[in-house]
Amino acid sequence: MSWPIEFVTQHYVILAYSLVGLLLAMGIGVCLWWRFRAIAAHLRRSERRFDLLAEASEIGIFTCDDAFDYVNPAMSTITGYSEGDLYQMPVADLFGFDPGRELGGQRVGASSQGETVPRKTLYRETFVTGRDGRQHWLHVSLVVMDARPAPLYMGTVFDITERKQMEEELRYLAFNDPLTDLPNRKFLMNRLEALFRDARPLVGKPGRTAPTSFALMFVDVNRFKSINDNFGLSRGDQLLKVIARRIKAAVPRAVLVARVGGDEFALLFEDNVDAALLEDEAQRLQQAFAQVFHLGEQEFFLSLSIGVALYDPRYRDGEQIYRDATIAKDLAKRAGPGRSCVFDEQMHAAEQKRLQLEQDLRHALRCEHFELFYQPIVTLPDGEFRGFEALIRWRREDGTLVSPGEFIPLAEETGLINPLGDWVLQQACRQIGRWNRELLGPRAFYVSVNLSSVQFFQSGLIETVRQALALHGVRPGQLKLELTESILADDNPQVIDRMQHLMEMGCTIMVDDFGTGYSSLSYLQRFPLDVLKIDQSFVARIGQDTGLHLVRAIISMAHALELGVIAEGIESPEVAQQLSELGCELGQGYHFSRPVPVQAATDYVSRRTVQSQSSLF
Repeated sequence: MSWPIEFVTQHYVILAYSLVGLLLAMGIGVCLWWRFRAIAAHLRRSERRFDLLAEASEIGIFTCDDAFDYVNPAMSTITGYSEGDLYQMPVADLFGFDPGRELGGQRVGASSQGETVPRKTLYRETFVTGRDGRQHWLHVSLVVMDARPAPLYMGTVFDITERKQMEEELRYLAFNDPLTDLPNRKFLMNRLEALFRDARPLVGKPGRTAPTSFALMFVDVNRFKSINDNFGLSRGDQLLKVIARRIKAAVPRAVLVARVGGDEFALLFEDNVDAALLEDEAQRLQQAFAQVFHLGEQEFFLSLSIGVALYDPRYRDGEQIYRDATIAKDLAKRAGPGRSCVFDEQMHAAEQKRLQLEQDLRHALRCEHFELFYQPIVTLPDGEFRGFEALIRWRREDGTLVSPGEFIPLAEETGLINPLGDWVLQQACRQIGRWNRELLGPRAFYVSVNLSSVQFFQSGLIETVRQALALHGVRPGQLKLELTESILADDNPQVIDRMQHLMEMGCTIMVDDFGTGYSSLSYLQRFPLDVLKIDQSFVARIGQDTGLHLVRAIISMAHALELGVIAEGIESPEVAQQLSELGCELGQGYHFSRPVPVQAATDYVSRRTVQSQSSLF
């Protein structure tokens, strides 16, 4: 049977198309198979890389639902539990929170409204105690991997214990003094501000009462700087620890004790205090410091200056009560060691006046509104001229004079005494040189200049004196330096060294106002001295038996030590005669002359006869 050509042709075409389709299908299948193999190989490599990364990572990596599904080795190192322990442990027991409750099954995907839902990541810091007993802080981050059929979470863990410890240390240092372990000034001020917030009127809150009675006590340890200078900062720090413990032991436990400066402490009394109670507490503190401090074999004797400020409704913040307690402390310190002072409004006005005086003093230094007055020193009882004491005077622009007793203590407190004292030295030496050239020639005379303790210990003193003597042609012995007893009582090895340097330059060393300070035979024997000046308070009482005996004893002691004697404050010929009979060689006072300006001093010298080659010390 023969098929029509059309039929055969049609079937061959169909067969050809079928073969082509089969070949295409086979090609696509082969491509898909190779693609699948490549994807599978890539997934295996990705899984292998993840496994290697997870195994080598120092960060803990895990997957979990209610329990851990996978943990890497770092999880054991970080948490302190073995892998077996972790697989048997509920996640909430380790981390202290339930991931399902915190995250639910939320993950990235489409919401019912067709919007993209952002992946929610949970971050927590938790404190963990491992099976090995180690306690540490962990940072945990969690995210939902899959929400169906049940939530599956993936997370990381790393140890933040060191960071937490550093944060805690920084927090501690921000509010505590690391040396004494006491709260610091910042902590104190925060507490004060809290008290002031409570003390403000509670508007609209009837029935509530606010604390309105608290006080701040400011405590300064006197002469602590000399301990640091003589024994070193390390020894000073040890002593500060003992001081802090003694202060805390001397006050009630409820009192906040803070270290607010190098040797300064503040005590905050919060429970219905009054002036009488604070006075008792201040006295208790002073008594506690009357006991000797022992550090090894060394003994230290310390005193306190205490200032107190009580809460006043006019105070706006903690800074004001802190300021006023400081003002009261400064006034107590100026009154002498071991004093206490309670602030009142007059003190604030006085402090404002003092600040203005300081500004005026600085201006006067810049413009040299100072001059030297000279008080003659003469032989007793005949009044023969021997020299002068140079005394500084501050003349304001309006011509009025400011008392040295008013500005010299201020200059010492502010450090202005150093440039002021240097000016006095230069002016006195300049005047000695002028008198040498124009009036007295080779005849013997001297000028004595007072040195404050602050000025004596300044580093450039020796060079300042040397330059002044050389510049103005002052002969040896014409410059005498008067030191206070407080300088000699300070057990400082620098004192003898400086005194010897000054004497080697030809200066004479005098002890001014002898008997009013730390009079002691030990320092009279130990230090290179030339003259004692008897304080005028003893000279004024020489008509009384007690005063007479004291003056006689001082003169006898000076002569036994081969020291000269000058009496200050002689105001009558009878006193001058009596001092002469007691053996006092020289004197000064209103009986002979008041301190006078330089021209009057020059006129005074020109009217006197001076023995050319004789000199008493």
